[in-house]
Amino acid sequence: MKICGLLTKIWTTYDWTLTFFCLKLYFSFALCNHYH
Repeated sequence: MKICGLLTKIWTTYDWTLTFFCLKLYFSFALCNHYH
């Protein structure tokens, strides 16, 4: 779905720390799996 790429793009743009990046990456995969 489009939401997966959109969230990834937003989160990558506003990523400040590696920790937040890892957390957001985890959640983005969870969301993608949930909506598929």
